[in-house]
Amino acid sequence: MHLDSNAPRLMLQLDDVVLRRGRKPLIGPLSASCSGGTVTHLRGPNGVGKTTLIHALVGLREPDGGTIRWQGEDVFDRPESLRRSLCFIAHDASGSGALTAVESLRFVLALNNEPVEQAADALRQTGLRGRSLMQPVRTLSAGQQRRVALARLVVTKAQLWVLDEPLNALDDASRSLLCQRFADHAAAGGIVVVTSHQPLPIDARCIDLLSA
Repeated sequence: MHLDSNAPRLMLQLDDVVLRRGRKPLIGPLSASCSGGTVTHLRGPNGVGKTTLIHALVGLREPDGGTIRWQGEDVFDRPESLRRSLCFIAHDASGSGALTAVESLRFVLALNNEPVEQAADALRQTGLRGRSLMQPVRTLSAGQQRRVALARLVVTKAQLWVLDEPLNALDDASRSLLCQRFADHAAAGGIVVVTSHQPLPIDARCIDLLSA
């Protein structure tokens, strides 16, 4: 992906964001910005609120306080602006278990107006080969199911990538390839925001949510 050099610099901004679980404070107030050309690593142990924050960033959960802005616009006032620019891969995002790997990826790509004809090649680039392409997703290993979800990154034109624990169930080689894809997207001017309890072997800004 190569972004238009004349386009406004990408920016995801959090201003005094507060998130609660019931009445219990979870995160915040948190202020941070993620600009074009960067990878941001959200760190913290299980239960600290990483997934809750991710859901707020992509517009699935309104914060209990503060604002989240994409290109200067509140993502809850103008959600269509964010959605046009977003590739979101959830922690459990392998698609329908009844579909084959190729069918599942084609379905997700179609929902997001992305090129479905590249599905098989994208899966091969993530390491799926041969019969695994045509097997129902539910019969694949956890690592293979993760590759089905991550294959979307091969074809997406989205500027903002937000991923929740994408390194889970991947072997060392697959983790390295995925992190290199993050670095390449940032080098092209995009933004990557990723949660992981594992270190990222690339240059990334870290936000420790336990102390946020």
